Amino acid sequence: MPKTKTFKFNIDINKPVPQVFAYVANLETSPKYELPMLEVKKLSGNGQVGTKYAFKRKIPMGSTKGEVTVTDYVQDQKFAFEGGWAGGVKPVCIVDFSPKSGGTAVTFTLPMQVKGIAAYPPISWLFASDMNKTGKWLQNLKTNRESTK
Repeated sequence: MPKTKTFKFNIDINKPVPQVFAYVANLETSPKYELPMLEVKKLSGNGQVGTKYAFKRKIPMGSTKGEVTVTDYVQDQKFAFEGGWAGGVKPVCIVDFSPKSGGTAVTFTLPMQVKGIAAYPPISWLFASDMNKTGKWLQNLKTNRESTK
């Protein structure tokens, strides 16, 4: 039976909500700031609900490939996607955007499901450790967005 571990991260970016939303909601940009993400390619859709992306991502034991589907899209407010099982992990990500002091408050909620060998405590700890590095890629996102005009 799958186990769920939820991670939540917040960051403020000194750019307007529409600019930050457009960048984050285009998953093909994620390898530019999310260091474990090696490659993302849109397979179908217009970026909104139902859009499918293929990805290749580093994991503690090498790399894994999979697909995700956009499950929620509210322009400039909320973006979410979910994938199938890849390497014992089911990717789920919910991103909320709100205006804050002329910039954007962004909240990433990651209710990650793990099963099989990935659910065993030592392996599960590696995934948790990997997810806790998210602060680094959020800082990359902030730097990336704030350095653009």
